[in-house]
Amino acid sequence: MRFLIEQEEALPGACSITPMAEEFYRGQRLPVGGLLDALARIDALLSGDG
Repeated sequence: MRFLIEQEEALPGACSITPMAEEFYRGQRLPVGGLLDALARIDALLSGDG
């Protein structure tokens, strides 16, 4: 994302980062609730749902 912004390229029209992060952090005892919320917001914004 940073590269796209720095290069003034178009951002993706859809995004599904949250499910990948949920799978990655599943079973780990880490406080990732805020991270997952932020990723869901990014997904929504890039998908036009936010």
